[in-house]
Amino acid sequence: MAIAPELAGAMSILSSRRGGELFVEVRGDLDAATAPLLLTRVELEAELCPQRLVLDLSGVSFCGSAGIGALLRIRKRADECGVELVLARPSQSVMRVLGISGLERYFSVEA
Repeated sequence: MAIAPELAGAMSILSSRRGGELFVEVRGDLDAATAPLLLTRVELEAELCPQRLVLDLSGVSFCGSAGIGALLRIRKRADECGVELVLARPSQSVMRVLGISGLERYFSVEA
């Protein structure tokens, strides 16, 4: 079941469910203006208790510190709820910021 995309400035979010998995596709900039939207959307979707949350970040063109903060909050929330979190196909922009900050070890990444 696909859920309508949400648009905010330079970001779009499209989510769908397959069995116990929640897939969230993020496109555009992940920054101070858009990170709150991603957090809100994932928290609302995660209330339905998926076993696995897959964030497809292949379409993220820019990831700032607020974006990384949002990913860390999502990671913490997933841990608290016993949900497996996977960053799927993160863009070069996301991987560069995770690498520079040393945070890549906190996330499961699937190419």
